[in-house]
Amino acid sequence: MFKLFLCCLLILNFSRIQNSLVRSEDFHANMVHLIDSYQGNYLFRGNEPVINGTFFAYPELTETMKTIIEAQGFTAPTNFELIDMNFLNLFSKKEAENTKIEEDWYQKHSQSQNFFAWPIYGSVTDPDMYTDEERKKKALTFDNWDIDRLTPRLKITYDLLHKVDTLPKLIYFHCEGGKDRTGEFGGSYMMLHFGWDYAKALYWDTQIAGRVLEIFSINHLHWYCYYLKEKLGRDISCELN
Repeated sequence: MFKLFLCCLLILNFSRIQNSLVRSEDFHANMVHLIDSYQGNYLFRGNEPVINGTFFAYPELTETMKTIIEAQGFTAPTNFELIDMNFLNLFSKKEAENTKIEEDWYQKHSQSQNFFAWPIYGSVTDPDMYTDEERKKKALTFDNWDIDRLTPRLKITYDLLHKVDTLPKLIYFHCEGGKDRTGEFGGSYMMLHFGWDYAKALYWDTQIAGRVLEIFSINHLHWYCYYLKEKLGRDISCELN
């Protein structure tokens, strides 16, 4: 019965994502946020950088990034590598099309190594559904069942940001709307590298999204907090109060 319940939630999750695509819009500069930097490299979050379902919004995205960098008192680079971390899911026709637009641009410019297709799904279960003992056990084995592969992907992101090469790097991670899946990844990054508690990460995500995140993204962000606490021994609060 519980497995059937989980399957139903997964179906609802897929439907939620597909329905959100109907509401999705073009690239929006106001969804782009600088979240970290290191010696001329910059890490941003935002929404799908595609315009009219046809064009990769390279000039719009990079000019937005430069404007934000300058506003923070840094000097924006004129030559750089743009690294794209795409969280879209290929089972959706629309998201598959948008992913192909991005991937084709990188291949055309001989930069396929700078495009990462990292589908994100979230979790169907809330950690608060479990007893303390059950939740701890599940958190300790998080890396074994984490479909979003947060541990290796967050490490790759951090390592790229902190690798100083000839050209500076502008790193951009995103989903379709820049809110739910992007919020899950961004909030996890802030808990891992800035020591934020779960409540602070979720509040930050909510402020950027302008609404409450979808439950599957909230659940996975919550699970990642418990992973940091139980597995990595971080002094972190995973409570909302």
